[in-house]
Amino acid sequence: MPGEQIEQHDLARQDPEYIDLLRRVLAIQADCEIGGPHLYVDAMLPAAVLLAGWFTTRLGLATGIMSSAIPAGQSIFVPLGTVLLPSIGWRTTYLLLALAVAVVAVPVLALLVRDPPRDGPRSTSAERHSRVGWDIWLVGIGYFGCGFSDQFVSIHLVALAADSGIDPLVGAGLTSLLLVVGIAGSVGSGPFADRVWPNLMLCALYLTRAVALPLLFLAGPGAVWALVVFGLLFGVTYIANQAPGARLVRDRYGVRAVGPLMGGVGLAHQVGGALGVGIGGLSVAQTGSYGLAIVVVIGVVLVAGLSQLLIPRPKLPAY
Repeated sequence: MPGEQIEQHDLARQDPEYIDLLRRVLAIQADCEIGGPHLYVDAMLPAAVLLAGWFTTRLGLATGIMSSAIPAGQSIFVPLGTVLLPSIGWRTTYLLLALAVAVVAVPVLALLVRDPPRDGPRSTSAERHSRVGWDIWLVGIGYFGCGFSDQFVSIHLVALAADSGIDPLVGAGLTSLLLVVGIAGSVGSGPFADRVWPNLMLCALYLTRAVALPLLFLAGPGAVWALVVFGLLFGVTYIANQAPGARLVRDRYGVRAVGPLMGGVGLAHQVGGALGVGIGGLSVAQTGSYGLAIVVVIGVVLVAGLSQLLIPRPKLPAY
């Protein structure tokens, strides 16, 4: 029954087909999370620094295109991992995935990626902001809310759908829909980040999540549409904060500050993600449903969105 908890000793009495389905669902959730803590350290930070050095007026567009690779990769590797994990085991699966990265990604990076010129874009006015202001703390609050909601959704959406009486495979398909829409949202966020004040865009993204999350209360066998609409709305905001975030930091503090400051807000994102995953599990364990967790996540993204309105605009553009 939806919402009914199954203890570990009950698994042995379950139908083998159910056990196989559960294994696949857990594989999907594991693949959604594997690598998450490394995105900012191993990929996002170096890429953000490179792009800030190469691009000036189109930094938002460049960052949006780069960030779209995250949901694009997840939309490929999550289904692939779901197929491979039950058949060949997790060790062999991750060895194969690592081999694919080594064979494809490493040569491409070695051939195409170059450090920006030493006389690349700099901003004298921005470079004078040597002391970190409270605006960065506000950006960090926004990124905390982003991670809190991101990871709650990516880890718990399939289980939430199952608890609502929806086939877990349908829930997995909705997760894939969210990721695919995230590609378009990330690319589309770039041009907007180049044309509007970044803090207003960050506010709009987080408040869109606050509007989308209540749809999870409506999910049920006769209301799969609610999860479809949720996937479309939430997916548009997935990773879309990278472009305005990078531009805001570069404009106020200069190219050299992008690495350390984006690393700081990235840490806030990952701490929020860990807590978002935890609140989902705690809610189910204590109340038997995700209702409490959804309310908390809505509150967190509301605070994240409204806090961005307090970020002052730079006096001069950093070009």
